[in-house]
Amino acid sequence: NGSFYIQIAALSSQASAQDLVRRLQNRNPGGRAFYAPSLGRWRVQAGPLKSPHRAEDLSDELNRQYPGNFVVAD
Repeated sequence: NGSFYIQIAALSSQASAQDLVRRLQNRNPGGRAFYAPSLGRWRVQAGPLKSPHRAEDLSDELNRQYPGNFVVAD
């Protein structure tokens, strides 16, 4: 649908994932958490963002706090 997210964490605990989403929603354009059965973990992503350029900018901004994050298209 043309949205982009920044993958920032993959956590084993749903509660930890939801807590991180709440913190993201206070500072950024939002966030989401969803269970990835193939990983057996909860993925936490910041976004959505409409532009890949804005997603890259946000990824750079988040890199200090969440090193190793990366942009994904949805």
